Amino acid sequence: MPKRHLAVSPEQVKILSDPTRLRILTMLFERENTISGLARVLGLTPATVHHHITILREAAIIEPTRTELRGNLVEKYYKMPAKDVETAAAWDGLRDADKVGYRLAVFGMLKGMINDAMKARSSRKPAGSSRRSRPPSQPWKSGRSWPS
Repeated sequence: MPKRHLAVSPEQVKILSDPTRLRILTMLFERENTISGLARVLGLTPATVHHHITILREAAIIEPTRTELRGNLVEKYYKMPAKDVETAAAWDGLRDADKVGYRLAVFGMLKGMINDAMKARSSRKPAGSSRRSRPPSQPWKSGRSWPS
């Protein structure tokens, strides 16, 4: 399937001046996803993600691809149809304040991605840390044996 090219308007760049929307686009760039799937990964409520998805969809930056029924829940999948986004022409039409807002959003998105990576890294247990060096209590007083 050939890559689609998307020329972005100044209004669309303003819409992208939000770190959460940029993170959603980053995820949808890689593969299609649902609101609940995005909410789970981003650590946000589905209502918050739905709000951002609605804004991105109305700006024609993303589009729904399919719908699945899971129990009583209808899940819509969304994707970013254009993989080649051209913002240079729109950039010239932006006010300086909007340019600053977009740059701050990009930095906010990157900060969020770095924080997520650091949390994931710190949640992994170091090698050999699965055994405790000391028991949490004094087993000789309770008649229990030491953990192995």
